Amino acid sequence: DQLKNETSTDHKLIIAGRMAWKIDETQSIYENMEFKEDVIFTGHLQLSDLSQIVASADAFVFPSLFEGFGIPVLEARACAVPVITSNRSSLPEVAGENAIYFNPEDVTDIKDALKKFLFNREKYTLEAQNLTGLYNQFNWDKSTEIIYQAAVKCAKKTSKRKPSTLF
Repeated sequence: DQLKNETSTDHKLIIAGRMAWKIDETQSIYENMEFKEDVIFTGHLQLSDLSQIVASADAFVFPSLFEGFGIPVLEARACAVPVITSNRSSLPEVAGENAIYFNPEDVTDIKDALKKFLFNREKYTLEAQNLTGLYNQFNWDKSTEIIYQAAVKCAKKTSKRKPSTLF
């Protein structure tokens, strides 16, 4: 509502995925919104449908409080979609320097991040299209090789030690 009141954007907010927690609070906020016709709840989606929605978005907004890694952000980057995400946990590393960051517990900060995107949309869209290197930095083959090499290194160090007695 704040964003709509301060800008002339015709963007809609699509909230993809099932409602897992804080359902009553979310429903109450939604019911009291001035622009609730511009908010779409998809519910659970099949991966192919979710991929199409992300790939066709003007921006991917991810207000997570905590992420172990941030795969949704990486998936948005792989679709060349600009990322607007929280400044928490692993997200800055995964999203990279071309993302727009906000405090996920500050509504005004989120609104300001969205405005920053709207007023510089072409810049962020172009940057997102040129980030294949960031996406390639994080891939399963590379991760597997790093874990394997670490395990080999540990095994070599362990085999060089003399057996110890626990008693």
